[in-house]
Amino acid sequence: MAATAPVRANLTDSATAAVRQRIEGSNALRPNSDAEIRALISAALDTVMEIGSLDPSVRDILRRSGLSRQVFYHYFSSKDELLLIMVAAGWRLVAEYIDERVASASSHTDKLTAWIASVMRQAQSASIRSLTKPFTFTGHRLEQRYPAEYADARRTLTRSLATIIDDGVSAGVFMTDQSAADALVIYDAVFARQNRYIVLDQLSSADDVEALSEFSLRALCVLAG
Repeated sequence: MAATAPVRANLTDSATAAVRQRIEGSNALRPNSDAEIRALISAALDTVMEIGSLDPSVRDILRRSGLSRQVFYHYFSSKDELLLIMVAAGWRLVAEYIDERVASASSHTDKLTAWIASVMRQAQSASIRSLTKPFTFTGHRLEQRYPAEYADARRTLTRSLATIIDDGVSAGVFMTDQSAADALVIYDAVFARQNRYIVLDQLSSADDVEALSEFSLRALCVLAG
């Protein structure tokens, strides 16, 4: 689990910053807000990891954080709001990692492959997979309750993929006039494969990345290398 420590720290930092930004300028901000928000998010993440589900009880979060119910509801209207913030923070971190990998790729096809490989990386590391698993199992419960917010958070990933496709079309490498729709289809295919490995507690391989890349390139009607 040591390998997940930096990821967990970054997720906590990102989620804390998002909550602080939301309440800044309002009377909800307190002298010790950063410490309280961080404690609640960290406690929620620890509980999620322990139970293997994105459905921790508020009681368990409060027990781990050492804070009161009053403090919890000072910052969050519900448990699901806190969890949605955590999911969005996680996706932002994944998007940042993807952008770094994509930026280092040269050709348009390589950039597409880099996007796919970056997503599949979560199923290629046992420690990262263990952190991702609870979100994979029960994340769609949040999507049902907050469809617009969930879609907006997911867009941090599909937007970068659509940009890769648009740039490839402009360069004459890809051929499509529905880059946003195609990006969502490829996103669904890649995450479905990734989630299968995570749910089955298995490691994916480079062969999976290659297969998904070839599928996506065929779907985009590759015209040039």
